[in-house]
Amino acid sequence: MKRTTASGRGSTFAQPMHHLFYTSLRSQLFFVVFLSALVCRAQHRADLAAADSLYQRERFAEALSHYQRILRTAEAQGDSSTLAYTNCMIGVIHGRSGSGSLATNYLRNAVLLAKDLHDTTLLIRCLKGLGNVQEMTADHVQARLFYQEAMLVARSAHDKVAELQLLNNIGVTCTKSGELEMAVGHLRNALAIAQQLNDSICMVMTLSNLGNNLVAQGKARESLGMLDRALGIARATGGVDDEATIHSQRADAYHQLGELQSAYDEMQRFHALDDSIASARNTARMAELETDHQLELKRMQLVQAQAESEKGALKLEAELARTGRQRWIIALIGLLATTALVGLYHVWRRAHTIRKLNTELASNLDENEQLRAMIKQDLDHYRSIALRKQLNPHFVSNCLSGIQGAILHDDKRTASLRLARFSRLIRRLLDQAEHDLVPVADELGSMDMYVELEAARFHDGFQWERQDQSGCDLARYRMPPMLLQPHIENAIHHGLIPRTGGRKLSLVIDRSGDVLRFNITDNGIGRAAAGSRKANGTGTHYALGERITAQRMDLLRGMYGPSVSHTVHDLRDANGEPCGTRVEITMPLIPMEA
Repeated sequence: MKRTTASGRGSTFAQPMHHLFYTSLRSQLFFVVFLSALVCRAQHRADLAAADSLYQRERFAEALSHYQRILRTAEAQGDSSTLAYTNCMIGVIHGRSGSGSLATNYLRNAVLLAKDLHDTTLLIRCLKGLGNVQEMTADHVQARLFYQEAMLVARSAHDKVAELQLLNNIGVTCTKSGELEMAVGHLRNALAIAQQLNDSICMVMTLSNLGNNLVAQGKARESLGMLDRALGIARATGGVDDEATIHSQRADAYHQLGELQSAYDEMQRFHALDDSIASARNTARMAELETDHQLELKRMQLVQAQAESEKGALKLEAELARTGRQRWIIALIGLLATTALVGLYHVWRRAHTIRKLNTELASNLDENEQLRAMIKQDLDHYRSIALRKQLNPHFVSNCLSGIQGAILHDDKRTASLRLARFSRLIRRLLDQAEHDLVPVADELGSMDMYVELEAARFHDGFQWERQDQSGCDLARYRMPPMLLQPHIENAIHHGLIPRTGGRKLSLVIDRSGDVLRFNITDNGIGRAAAGSRKANGTGTHYALGERITAQRMDLLRGMYGPSVSHTVHDLRDANGEPCGTRVEITMPLIPMEA
């Protein structure tokens, strides 16, 4: 009986111990899984925050790479919320870069996911993005349908801010498609909501859009009233971008009223603000790139120092190990074989570790060199933009001087015609200003308009001829904007104008393999005579323009290869006398993006 009782007591005690052991094990496993999930979620949020920060700083290529990596992770984990958001952001970035088909695919996927998740805020953003893509392709009807669908969602969610923005989108779309009265109705509804919310930024945007609409209706005086209200609010809130846009719109309104001096003054204010905005943005971007570059260099130095430290520690350990093995060999001859095997194993292991560290260090150095090359490319890009911005004020000043002369001579018809041509040229240049490359045909069209303005400044003008001998469709290829203008300007001002009568200027485009060549030829007085005029004080100073042009050509050569070149030839007649100048510019054939 005692033995049975003892056995029974032992069994009863063992069962709770077993149960406690498995319960503790399950708790530990659950804690490990829970902790891993928290770490993954924190990393996921950090990645999204980094991608959003890059997007807000307009570093779209890097932001796109981050979003695509997050999208792949979300697909593997089945995270629908992140899938919807990243599809939306990738679509928006493709839309900004002009890839309409890619943008539409991503945004449609995001719409389906947002509807399943009942996420109205994301759904509104996706539908608005689809509308913006259609606007880029000038399909105003389809764009308005997307905006209207988004507005219905915003109203059902009582999102007044989104409704206000979408009413503006619909109003602008209607204005572009010619449905002016319908546009006014939407824009006035938007203005009422903006006043109700006391949203100054949206009030400026809506008043500006109403001003554009009224100019399109021929109601320039009423448009000026709207634009005056918008300008006052923009100045009070510090909206410099909005202020510049409003000055441009006011210039259009004054031009429609025939008040040319007022239109001229407004254009001057617009260009002053636009140049200051562009300079501030470029300066900030270059400072940001320089900071990133310095941080990456410091990180690379730390990595190298850490690798060297680890390598030194491994060498020291190997040396100590060898010394220790020698002592053991001397002291314990009987353990020679075992000690030798252990020593060989340690040597192999240390050598393997050193090789691995060297490989990782080489890989890090390669990555750092690639990053340094990317940063240099970005710096060259923004330096090129800065040089182009320095050329623009000089170019605008030359064009406006001719218009100002007609105004001062009270020649209203001539001033109006020149101002209209100048306005068309400026609009085209503003459209091209945000692009590093523009279609060759568009750039040649801009040069035709510029030469026409320059010829009108002089009473006897000059003969202009442009020949296309390239044998290819120039609308299918691209080139940097404002590349030809400084050379054409030099040919006119320093070659043709000092010549008396019979002035000729030509631009011949031909192709040699994968290189496009532009030959700008004038029959002016030649470079030597122009230099003498400059030395005597009778010529204009253009050294700054030549230096900026040379710097820009050097940057373009670094960006697009050695086929970028700029050569000046002095022309002479049969008697060896100077008879003009030919400038030859070459660029690689850069096809349009699909």
